[in-house]
Amino acid sequence: MQEHLGVARRQGSDFIAMLRRVGVATAVAVACGVVIGGIGGRIAMFVLRLTSSSAVIGVESDDGFEIGRISFSTLILLVLTGVVGAVGGPIYLLLRQWVPAHWRVAATAVLAGVIGGTGLLNPGGVDFTLLSPLWLAVVFFIVIPAGYGAALSVFVERVLGREAERAVPWWAFLPNLVLLLFAPAALMLAAVVLGGWALGHYVEPVARWWRSPVVVWLGRALLVVALVWFGLALGDDVRAIL
Repeated sequence: MQEHLGVARRQGSDFIAMLRRVGVATAVAVACGVVIGGIGGRIAMFVLRLTSSSAVIGVESDDGFEIGRISFSTLILLVLTGVVGAVGGPIYLLLRQWVPAHWRVAATAVLAGVIGGTGLLNPGGVDFTLLSPLWLAVVFFIVIPAGYGAALSVFVERVLGREAERAVPWWAFLPNLVLLLFAPAALMLAAVVLGGWALGHYVEPVARWWRSPVVVWLGRALLVVALVWFGLALGDDVRAIL
């Protein structure tokens, strides 16, 4: 009986640690989204405003914000980039086991740059017709999501490596409210992470299968397919813009 209680307590403690891990990853993802996506994005637009004609000032960009003007909409942009950035936390936790530790930062940066760049580049849009030079705009909108991916991997791995999640204060879980209120898809991913952890700890056959070389290599193959798929789409967008 005592042995069963000890196992249950240990599993419960591990589950709380996993909850904290998701919370920390989400907090890191929100911070990276705000700083790199939001502030970095505004800096990029400021530079492009300086290198472009003064006629672009006040023009509404593709994302709905006025070029060259700082207003309340800037705060909205920071909130939106934090919400979008939050999605990366659970995704990273879910996929990190498929990538060798020494490749995680580079792989996350490349995938985020390719996938994010595909979403941000809009041939024919205001950002890629009125702004100049166009090549600089393209570089910015690929480098920003790539920088987000690299920073996310660096800081999440640093936290997990030091097991700092066991000393996380209560407010570190607040970013998870972002998932609950604004990003239900990311919340579902977080649930998948937790569900996968539970299966991997409580159901030994599932644990062995999930950690098996076959699953790991299938996961890596999926990442490669995603990289090629979005890379081709990104190449088409770049060619259409330039």
